[in-house]
Amino acid sequence: MKKTSLNNLEYLDISPAINAMQVPNTPFLSYLLGAGKTEPANSTEIKWREYDINNDDSSEKLEGGEYPDAESGRTWFNNYTEIFRKSTSVSGTLDAINVNGVGNELTNQVALRGMEMKIDLNRKLITGVKADENGSKGRRMNGILNLINSANKAETATAGAVTRKDIDTLFKLMY
Repeated sequence: MKKTSLNNLEYLDISPAINAMQVPNTPFLSYLLGAGKTEPANSTEIKWREYDINNDDSSEKLEGGEYPDAESGRTWFNNYTEIFRKSTSVSGTLDAINVNGVGNELTNQVALRGMEMKIDLNRKLITGVKADENGSKGRRMNGILNLINSANKAETATAGAVTRKDIDTLFKLMY
């Protein structure tokens, strides 16, 4: 957030103020911030690996019988760090006076821009669609809904009936 009253190149870290704003309008982000589930970005791209669970059934084996070798692979996933930024400015005259009901106008404008960015970030955390920067648009991060693996679905063997094997399959998909 740019502050123009001192220097056009000065940037302020307003993340503590953003955290305190408008919890009802940003429930997901407010939870993450309040629960300490955030950390500073160390890269423009975040990478991690997840294990593929082997779906071979391990039950009903004969005592002393042979059993097949089982392997589990790992799959790489990634997401991008998205930049959120807004600027604000007020005239020197407006910055020098206190507006009735508002107080310092620059402080008020910074708070409004912070609230707008928090709402934007909350929306992107939920529904964002990942894309790398392309020269005209910056990086975009995947939201939690788009991080759900669409292949992770369990279908019952018999329509309308759920068996223990179906539940086992479901848990293997989840973990």
